[in-house]
Amino acid sequence: MNLKPIAISFALPISFASIPMAIASPDGHDNPPISISSGDWTFSFGGYARTGAIWKSFDGDAPKDATDHKAGFVVLNGRMNFGLKYKDLISGRISLDGAGGVNALNGKSSGNVALKDAYLDFDIVPAFRIKAGQFKPPIDFESLTSTPDANFIEQSVVSKGGNSNLYNKTDYNSGFEPGRQIGVSFYSDMLEFQSVGFRYNVAVTNGQTALSKAAEEGYFAAYGRLELGLKKSLYGDSAPGTFFTIALSGSVELREAKIDENDDTDSLGHRYRAAGELHARYKGIEADFEAIWERYDVLDLDDSLFVNGKYTGKRRYKALDKLGIVAQISYTLPIEYFRFQIGYRFAMMQPVMDNAKSFDSVDLYQHTASLGYVVENYPIIVRADYTRNDETGPEIHNDTIFGIVQVRW
Repeated sequence: MNLKPIAISFALPISFASIPMAIASPDGHDNPPISISSGDWTFSFGGYARTGAIWKSFDGDAPKDATDHKAGFVVLNGRMNFGLKYKDLISGRISLDGAGGVNALNGKSSGNVALKDAYLDFDIVPAFRIKAGQFKPPIDFESLTSTPDANFIEQSVVSKGGNSNLYNKTDYNSGFEPGRQIGVSFYSDMLEFQSVGFRYNVAVTNGQTALSKAAEEGYFAAYGRLELGLKKSLYGDSAPGTFFTIALSGSVELREAKIDENDDTDSLGHRYRAAGELHARYKGIEADFEAIWERYDVLDLDDSLFVNGKYTGKRRYKALDKLGIVAQISYTLPIEYFRFQIGYRFAMMQPVMDNAKSFDSVDLYQHTASLGYVVENYPIIVRADYTRNDETGPEIHNDTIFGIVQVRW
């Protein structure tokens, strides 16, 4: 056996030269830095770990036990990625994530280990590849951005939705991130024609996160994504990679709403999503914008027609529409040994139909300012974020200061 030496390399996630675009690797094809090759086979291993401290304060109509300040150290999560590749034809990936944290409302800690990616990838030709298993569906650029490559510690409310940081998470104020699902994806690499490139991704999945109970009930979802990018800036080459990208994506989730007098959480039927994105990079400046729309078909039932817990009337639906907007900008100082980065993000999620208010929906607004520093030539990031969350209906506000140290291997 011809065992080659172990090659170790480290990527600096927020140095401009190494930042992948949010849509640069929608299939999770990042290369772990540690690899062992033997003949036509290559085994790779990578991951990261994050730890930090958090401080939160609540005011407004928040629950009584949430009005006090909360502070403490937290172990956020650690990720282990395992890859196996045969020539350039077939590759596989398994990712395990160990997560922990402190509940901002009660101060209790929790932790769990979960299977993230688990798929096989068939590299037939650059214009046509197939992936089968558990993976991220191709929609919502925040969810497609790997955690260590993001310019902010946490995803925005558009991806995460309402949660314990705000008030009460329900199906109606949940985020747009679909979570990893089980299915098959047909996609391409970036296909370049002079200074223009494009790629596509079409996926069919079970329509629910792999660990949810709904996944057992045979829901169906289809996703589509198309990206068009300029490989050079209008003022000459700015850096390796794409200078400006437009992305369009959409999905259809087919599910039958359930009629249960005592449970409204299954009253949601078919769901439709459409999103548009703009991404730009130039000399250390990154700007991203996304608008995403979602429609649920919601059962509209007459409570008087329930007899012994069974509905005796005709099924009626009405639409619940939501709109999410994310706009962020960051600047990384491109000077050796001074890899500082500053960033700002605005996020908003709200209903766009008047009748949505009857479903206990809430308007969510979020402002986040970030300051980060990359330790030059080492895979270490120190980052601090200040976030202001505002939720209307009820009126809840909270301020969060979050600091982390992230190590990548």
